[in-house]
Amino acid sequence: MRTMTTAAACAGLLLTMGIGTAATASASSRPAPDTIAQLEAEGYHVQVNGPRASPLSYCSVTDVHGLRNSNVDDDGKIIDQNLHTTVYVDIACQNH
Repeated sequence: MRTMTTAAACAGLLLTMGIGTAATASASSRPAPDTIAQLEAEGYHVQVNGPRASPLSYCSVTDVHGLRNSNVDDDGKIIDQNLHTTVYVDIACQNH
């Protein structure tokens, strides 16, 4: 039951952030700097995956991984702020 609740909380967090798995098209339109800043403000350590030939402001999010973690409660909040909870943000960038 806890697993289902955690999955639902993570899905809700993704949808709130505009990067839900059900809407891949909207994920690619979400600016990478905004998504990264929001995740960091929530206490996550963010690892960016993708080409970095362009400034981050020319990049958009294609996916987020790692929101299901033993350090995240049923509401999607980090339990122990002293532990790094890493999420992985996949990006795609435009040429500038």
